[in-house]
Amino acid sequence: VSVLFYGFWASGWFGGPKPSSDEDYQPPQTCMERMRCCCSSCLSCMRSCHDSNLCFWSFVILLEIIVFVLFIVAIVLCLLGGIKAFISMGCTTIYVVNDNTICQGVLSLIGSFLSTFFSGIGDLATACGDQNLLTCGLIAS
Repeated sequence: VSVLFYGFWASGWFGGPKPSSDEDYQPPQTCMERMRCCCSSCLSCMRSCHDSNLCFWSFVILLEIIVFVLFIVAIVLCLLGGIKAFISMGCTTIYVVNDNTICQGVLSLIGSFLSTFFSGIGDLATACGDQNLLTCGLIAS
């Protein structure tokens, strides 16, 4: 519908642009007139090319780029949501990283035959909570 409206507008309907009139050119005298001249020169494409095919297809391509960026953002958000759901569902079957008592039991079992392995951790009874070993709780929160 917007493309149809643009087509009517560019051809003069709905208050569209009127044909330009050729006026005598007078060079700018003041600094403000020079800035206006520079601005109008930069925007002359928008005034004189609005009803050409180039402007129409440029507008269509711009809208397609915007839709493409929105599509990529939606895909990335869906992937992030899927990865988080996959990780959180995978945590329910691994009891070592899900339950504090099981984590402490496993650490004490490993610490019983590998005494030098946990030298920098400190107390093994609170190591699961202090060292953030319960990754499922961290992912869920």
